[in-house]
Amino acid sequence: MLRCSTDGRMQSNCSLGGIGMMCSLSEQGKQLAIQVSNILGMDICGIDLLMKDDGSFCVCEANANVGFIAFDKACNLDVAGIIADYAASLLPPGRLTRRMSLLSVVSTASETSEPELGPPASATVDNMSASSSSVDSDPETTERELLTKLPGGIFNMNQLLANEIKLLVE
Repeated sequence: MLRCSTDGRMQSNCSLGGIGMMCSLSEQGKQLAIQVSNILGMDICGIDLLMKDDGSFCVCEANANVGFIAFDKACNLDVAGIIADYAASLLPPGRLTRRMSLLSVVSTASETSEPELGPPASATVDNMSASSSSVDSDPETTERELLTKLPGGIFNMNQLLANEIKLLVE
């Protein structure tokens, strides 16, 4: 997605008034983004690239807590759904028991709030068990309980995806 500022500033974040539009990314741009993602060890992330005058790219920033709303609108995609489907495909066959979605909450929160630093994702996930021995448990109640356990209101994509996967298996 190409982001453009609407007020002449360098910042073009959609959450700050910039607009996004679908565009093709060259093979060089794709490879650079993949390389940065691999170096940083981030499976799910947003890599912001700046195009130089000669058409090559340089990395502006890498975001572990990515907002999808503007991207979804500009490109007519459901990125959070694609990620959830991919995560579910990694589960062993027969382990998927129900489908809950915290991802819409993640998308909204990450685009409207400033990122906060918190404990490592693994520490938070270990403290957030969503398992239930009751077959009649209410998915919405479980979702609300998970959200209230997030430290300091932090919405971290990797943390919430880990919880999403826990909810998908028994």
